[in-house]
Amino acid sequence: MKKIKTLIMTAIVVVMTFAPIVGAGAYSIDTTYNRTRSSQRTNNNYIILHETGGVAPAINNAQYFNREWRNVGTYSSHVVGDGGKVYQISPEGYVQWGAGSYANANSPIQIELARTNNKATFEKDYKAYVSLARDMAKKYNIPLTLDGAGRGIKSHLWVTENIWGNHQDPYGYLAEYGISKADLAQDLRTGLDDSDDADADKQSPRPGNKAPMPDKSSGFHAEKATFTNGDTAIRVRKSTPGLSAPRAGMLPAGAKINYDGWVAKDGYTWVRYTGNSGNTLYLPVRHNGTPYGTFGNGKANQSQPSANKIAEDGQWGSATTRRLQQYLGTKQDGVISGQVRTSANANVYSAQWGTSGSNVIRALQAKLGVAQDGNLGPATVRALQAHLGTTQDGQISPRSNVVKAMQHALNNGTF
Repeated sequence: MKKIKTLIMTAIVVVMTFAPIVGAGAYSIDTTYNRTRSSQRTNNNYIILHETGGVAPAINNAQYFNREWRNVGTYSSHVVGDGGKVYQISPEGYVQWGAGSYANANSPIQIELARTNNKATFEKDYKAYVSLARDMAKKYNIPLTLDGAGRGIKSHLWVTENIWGNHQDPYGYLAEYGISKADLAQDLRTGLDDSDDADADKQSPRPGNKAPMPDKSSGFHAEKATFTNGDTAIRVRKSTPGLSAPRAGMLPAGAKINYDGWVAKDGYTWVRYTGNSGNTLYLPVRHNGTPYGTFGNGKANQSQPSANKIAEDGQWGSATTRRLQQYLGTKQDGVISGQVRTSANANVYSAQWGTSGSNVIRALQAKLGVAQDGNLGPATVRALQAHLGTTQDGQISPRSNVVKAMQHALNNGTF
């Protein structure tokens, strides 16, 4: 009997060891690649949020960390992606190599968000990302605050600005799908259940019968038409268009609205309409030229609003820099600061010379997969030329083919 009991207990331990863990956000944790890589326990002060910097399946990133962690000197405890899946790379509460020695020693959990080009996949990934961060913060009694003073949930950008490093993630990637820093902070604080969202309109913003008159002073363009959403719900805003505006629930997939004006802001085109509750609402309907549904009275792409375009003249000036900053989610001042002047960047008219490097160039380098020193040097220019399919000579000429290709890609959402 004792032997049988021992076998039963062994079986239970095996099941508990290898079974996926289900969290509050209905995500499962795949522990296939979970290995003890450090014996050092952490202090329980931070949860650090990252994103991987390149479009690839989360499982590929998990396998890469598992295989190359010693060689590349980096790994986090969890990778989220592939439609809301979570892959564990390291045991919780042990040092990971993701954000520098001080942050690593104070972070029991570091979470990578894998990039995707699919909006529906992103929605699932983001929900798991937020839910995992919240669950782990609660487990380690870490405040559900984002990038504040003291203990809490921190972005890698916060680590750069307050401790060490040059990474900017995850805000640039999140902004591509309409998630601002304020959104992330609120979602971490309240969760993604609208019933817990103090700022959400309790009535779902479904189509109204009429649209309000646009306010010409606010930059709206008059355009009376309809928009029918695609297969993914869209976050609606109230009070004003923009990523930092208060949230008003979600426009369901397939829902149709009547709008009478549009404006380009924060890298998105926003239409204005009245919801069933009578509130004036603002809906992002496209990002850099890519529509989320169809426009017109039942005809696809009729009366499509489009974002203001930059000139495709091959000259890299402040307008091109500002659009690049908008796309990559960095400060939009039209200036590339801290550049070491070389033949590669001498014809970048928005450059300021120095040695500190530029955040927008670091973000560009992260996208291109090259060293993130913030300087637009020959290697970065060649990578940009390769990315856009132009001659790879490592230089920006006064009227440059690679700049013209970049301007075209930014105008059409294909960068």
